[in-house]
Amino acid sequence: MATLQDIADKAGVSTETVSRVLRGKYRQVGPRGVKRVEQVTQIAKDLGYRVNAAARSMKNQQSLMVGVVMPVDPNSQIAHAVSMEITFGLNGVLTDLGYVMSLLPVSYHEIASGQPVSRGLTEQVVDAYVVMDGIGHRLESHIQSAGKPVVWANAECPESGVSILRDEYRAGELAVAALARGGHTRITNLERRAQGGSFSFAQRRAGVLAAADRLGLQCTNHQVDLHDDISKLPCVLEGEILESIDETGAVVLGDTYLARRVIGDLSRVRRHVVDYSLACCDDADEMGEVMPWLARASFNRFEMGRQAAFALMKLINGKYAMCTHAGEI
Repeated sequence: MATLQDIADKAGVSTETVSRVLRGKYRQVGPRGVKRVEQVTQIAKDLGYRVNAAARSMKNQQSLMVGVVMPVDPNSQIAHAVSMEITFGLNGVLTDLGYVMSLLPVSYHEIASGQPVSRGLTEQVVDAYVVMDGIGHRLESHIQSAGKPVVWANAECPESGVSILRDEYRAGELAVAALARGGHTRITNLERRAQGGSFSFAQRRAGVLAAADRLGLQCTNHQVDLHDDISKLPCVLEGEILESIDETGAVVLGDTYLARRVIGDLSRVRRHVVDYSLACCDDADEMGEVMPWLARASFNRFEMGRQAAFALMKLINGKYAMCTHAGEI
């Protein structure tokens, strides 16, 4: 197993320099400093070096654990693919820097009551947090009360903090523009009722309505409830909503989870892909594999996770970080 001395010998520097570089505390600036950081980091990677987390945590009196807080939808007990994409991006960076990621799922009941159940939240045994999506003001306040570094990923941060966001308003505009190019004159914006008040969905909705108005399209907004019981699923597309999907009308879907459910409903009532037009304000890597024909506002959530990890390291190391936007659509 490679050691700091092995890296130092190959790089021609001291072990202290190697240690500072790998901990993100190397202070030399300019081209020479950048080159040194890249050199040491690459050598460590080539040698397969891994930080001894136990030794570092004892020395620094830290757990070297980062808590990743994510809401769990009662309609999907497994983690959503979009959340996992952010998580994989996070984990790749944190692992390289010697940190362990701890998943801290919170239920809608915990969000509503503001009373967390997980030890990572009740005892606050982690060094820092990454919060994904909206978790409600009560849980936000609980996390902030610990005074630990927090990065908000894919969620609007409270009054102070670091947030990694994409332009959700623009995503709504792009979805409408794609349908308008297809010749549609009527747009139905469809979103999950449980998510209607969240920052991301509110911004997407505003973008959809603004683009429709600018392009002279008729636009209506509907919120639907999704049920655990699969026999109740057809109710999502009953009546007015189902009738709005034809040659001139199309539907904008608020997120990929809703897109999968709606497309499933359409197939059950014998409506085929060629019979309707849909566009989704959101994206997930898996959607490109299973539904390549679905128009989507492209979004690299792996990169969002990476950017959230880098921002968190700046906070942990005492470097000031501005609110940041990540993701191109």
